Amino acid sequence: MKNKFVILGLISAAAYFLWDRNNRRIAELRLKLLEYQNKTPQRGSSAWDDYINIALQIYGSVSALFAPGGPFSRSGSPSQTDVLDFINKNQYKYDV
Repeated sequence: MKNKFVILGLISAAAYFLWDRNNRRIAELRLKLLEYQNKTPQRGSSAWDDYINIALQIYGSVSALFAPGGPFSRSGSPSQTDVLDFINKNQYKYDV
């Protein structure tokens, strides 16, 4: 009986650790995306690719990026063609 509680405690601790690490990673990505939105990187640079990649990691689909209020809904942001070219170039599998 005691072993069951120890195993349950270890599983709970591991689940909390993974949940916390995931939330911290998402917060870091959102902060980086906000930095890129405030100062848009130069088109074609590695920062430009990183900007697109982070947005795709957070939003998960191309259509969500261009929806009203999405990260690429304002002028100066990457176009849908830029995003699709990035996906094709890097052979990522994202929802369109």
